[in-house]
Amino acid sequence: MSPAVWEWREGSGAGYMQRVGADIEYTATQRAHLAYGNHVRDCPVCAVDGEVCVTADQLWEAYRAAKDPTAAP
Repeated sequence: MSPAVWEWREGSGAGYMQRVGADIEYTATQRAHLAYGNHVRDCPVCAVDGEVCVTADQLWEAYRAAKDPTAAP
């Protein structure tokens, strides 16, 4: 079992600390997906409906690799 860690969570009002499992693989997957989501939201090319830039493609592949390291690209 992975050790637990405390992470800050935004909430209505002041927010709070929440105890979460420190699963390294899960955290890597979360970070990769967050990087992709942040890019798509902020990129002027990706913001156009239906378009995806090269960087977004690379970030998505990084997310897929983090999610399933055995999957072929």
